[in-house]
Amino acid sequence: MKNYLLLFVWLLSGFTAFSQIGEICKWDDDKSAAVVLTFDDWSPGQQPIVPNELKNRGITATFFITTNLVASWNHDWPTVVSTQAKGNEIGNHTYSHPHLLTLSTLQLDTQITQVKAAIETHVPLQKVVSFAYPFGEGVGSTSKDLEIRALLKATGHIGARSVSASNYTYNFATTDDDYYKIMTYTMSGSVSISTFENQLTQIISGGGLLTILYHSIDDANNSHGDTWFNQVKQTALQQQLDTLVSYKDKVWITTFGQAVKYHKERNCATLNLLGTTSTTMTFSLSDTLSNNTVYNQPLSLKIFRNGINYSTVTQNGISVAVDTVLNDSIMFHAVPDAGDIVLTVGDLGINAALFSSENIRINKDNSVINIQLSTSMKNANVSVLDLSGKEIYKKSSVGLLDHLQIDLSGVSSGIYLLRIKSDEKTYTKKFSY
Repeated sequence: MKNYLLLFVWLLSGFTAFSQIGEICKWDDDKSAAVVLTFDDWSPGQQPIVPNELKNRGITATFFITTNLVASWNHDWPTVVSTQAKGNEIGNHTYSHPHLLTLSTLQLDTQITQVKAAIETHVPLQKVVSFAYPFGEGVGSTSKDLEIRALLKATGHIGARSVSASNYTYNFATTDDDYYKIMTYTMSGSVSISTFENQLTQIISGGGLLTILYHSIDDANNSHGDTWFNQVKQTALQQQLDTLVSYKDKVWITTFGQAVKYHKERNCATLNLLGTTSTTMTFSLSDTLSNNTVYNQPLSLKIFRNGINYSTVTQNGISVAVDTVLNDSIMFHAVPDAGDIVLTVGDLGINAALFSSENIRINKDNSVINIQLSTSMKNANVSVLDLSGKEIYKKSSVGLLDHLQIDLSGVSSGIYLLRIKSDEKTYTKKFSY
């Protein structure tokens, strides 16, 4: 307990700057980049094919629907509702896909404002916050472009997608107006799988948001008659989705609205330590966005552990699931301006008993392995390996006195090897976990 108290005091003394508290991850679950699949128009092959292909892979997309087509292909509002119920987003793509730059103010209201209201009436479980410009018109600098974007902002759309080529950097939107000019990569039947995969590697390298634009989707026999524009066959779509899913550990596959919310919130959010007690640490997470009803996307937070264990995390008194516990940090989701975040500190469970000479003693305390050594070791390298030799834990240049803690949260039960190696000697011991 003495070691615990000393370590806790040291931890508190380190909370003097944001970087020492932790960080707000750039993307959900600390992914390198975000990818959004968008399907425009609600063309006749989309609803029969795409929602199930997405569901089978556990991913979602945004469907920018042109509402006068909802009844045209016998895929009416109940099918729109069922598509949204699978976790997909329904976005606004106007009533009749016009050239917006040619419309009067009254006509723009019909094509934008009234369509948003119609979608929300028929699909009541979501608000329409996303827009896609027909023909990409509305992202320029003319007075009509500015009028279109002003109307989008005034009616509660938080972002809009163009048809211009992608920007791969994380800073794709440095002003609020930039969120209404988001670029995309347009798919067609001529896009090879290697070209598609190259888009994924570029966005991972750049760390930004990649939106991918699809139009017509149909099977090999064109069973749905979806030959309207830039058709992608179902088999090609399946291969593209499988390739995308293979990158899930690096990219956050989400909807357009969620990606925009996350990026906006994260870039104006602040994480602060409010106070501590002997057993708790309390943080605040806030942003500068005024509409908390719209901007309620949970952000991924990484709090540096500095050797401390946490038994619970709550926000506004409600339990928060812990996503990941690593040796240096704990990661979980929290919503900006949704109440204080409290981390409760648990006992480290250090066993002060001496170990046998030239031996390693291992005790398990939940997911924490406590190691007691017979002699001190300087500049030691500590590893845990499975029986195939795969390294699942490593810590270098450790100064070992009488104990060491290894957090194996998330590691499956089984038989493992502990290896502690210094210039003077090497200890290896098999243990069960």
